[in-house]
Amino acid sequence: MFINRKYSNRHRILGALQKKMNESYRPDAIDSNEFELSWNELAEASGLSDKQIQEQIDFLILAEEVKDNEVNFNSCYMIRRKGTTSFYDRKYLDIGRKEFKDNLYDVLKLLSGVVLLLIAVISFARNILVTEKNNREIEQLKNDVSVLKSQIAKKKP
Repeated sequence: MFINRKYSNRHRILGALQKKMNESYRPDAIDSNEFELSWNELAEASGLSDKQIQEQIDFLILAEEVKDNEVNFNSCYMIRRKGTTSFYDRKYLDIGRKEFKDNLYDVLKLLSGVVLLLIAVISFARNILVTEKNNREIEQLKNDVSVLKSQIAKKKP
């Protein structure tokens, strides 16, 4: 299934951050820096380019699924509980699938409309041709009946 890349990229970013959280989590942890990934670490862990991360990270921050923190003038990112839920629920993959299905449905609706219109036009044109042919045959039969009537009238004494 073709999922819009932005949804799969969001899921990959959340996955990389969740993996870091799972590896580093300790109930007694005091420093949240242990759970964070720098920009370069995030790019490496997610397998995404800087541009792909840049296109999605702000959305995830605004959605409060990722927390950004600046350490020594470097941005670091950590997954929030809402992001963990989104990752494990496969939220963005589901949204991407739904969008794909909706788009496919719209295309199929449009194509079916075009096909039905084409069938209607062909049927209409065919009916006109058949009607014209039938009218010609009726006229021919009328002429034949008239000729036969006149021949019968001539033969009667």
